Amino acid sequence: MEGYCHPQGGATECRQEAKSEERRPKAAMKQVSDVMTPSAFVIEADSTLQDAAKVMRQHNIGMLPVIAQGTLLGVLTDRDIVVRAIALGRDPISTRVDEIMSGRTVEIGPDESIDTAIDAMAEAKVRRLVVADQYHKPIGVLSIDDLAKELGDRPEVVRALHEITLASSEYAEPTGSIH
Repeated sequence: MEGYCHPQGGATECRQEAKSEERRPKAAMKQVSDVMTPSAFVIEADSTLQDAAKVMRQHNIGMLPVIAQGTLLGVLTDRDIVVRAIALGRDPISTRVDEIMSGRTVEIGPDESIDTAIDAMAEAKVRRLVVADQYHKPIGVLSIDDLAKELGDRPEVVRALHEITLASSEYAEPTGSIH
């Protein structure tokens, strides 16, 4: 797999492209790279919440991996913006992404199995995993929606979604730190 990133407005678009000889037959065990969304828009840590919200709106996405110098630091969700900033009266024009991002990021490699991804989502109670290369550079996103589209009503997907939705409704305060 070859990956690259291109700056685009307030975000950077990262893509991973498979060489044709790397494609596996459909009958083979599915890997994260088979199901993930291979283009992940990322946002720089020093960008504003308004910049992040514009990227989310423009691309109809609810989560952005947060990077600094190309390295993954955390994630920012539309919910983070609303609950950790807007609801507390913080100004989205002056508040930086790294002030409210979730420093706890669950990442997975593109060659991991789908079963490993499902287990990681269920254990961490998250709906999305950042797919990162061996250098922790984001190359895609794997969402519970991606899994549902690919695997339908497979019991593991249903179990993972159930466990995720049972997660505590309390919302942790942002730390801005890397975990």
